[in-house]
Formats: sequence, C-alpha cells, structure tokens
Amino acid sequence: MTHIAVLRSTNPDLVAYVTEAPRRGQPVTGRDVRTAPGGATDGQPS
Repeated sequence: MTHIAVLRSTNPDLVAYVTEAPRRGQPVTGRDVRTAPGGATDGQPS
C-alpha cells in the first residue's frame, strides 16, 4: 500500500472590526477581534 503525506502550513489572519476606517497614521481600537483561516490563497475569490 502506498502512503501519501500532504504537508501544509497554516497562517491565521487576525480580523478586527472597527467603527470607521482609520486615516493614515491614525490609531483605532477594534471592538471585536477574531482569528480566521488565512494564507496566500485563502483570501482569493474562486
């Protein structure tokens, strides 16, 4: 029997929801921070 191993790295994304988009250099505080699966291809439309 042949065995196949698939190795892949995971890169979680941090998503923070804010009340308004910050201007350049303006710090903002996120009201809800979550992690989501990420990586180079996970955010691209199919």
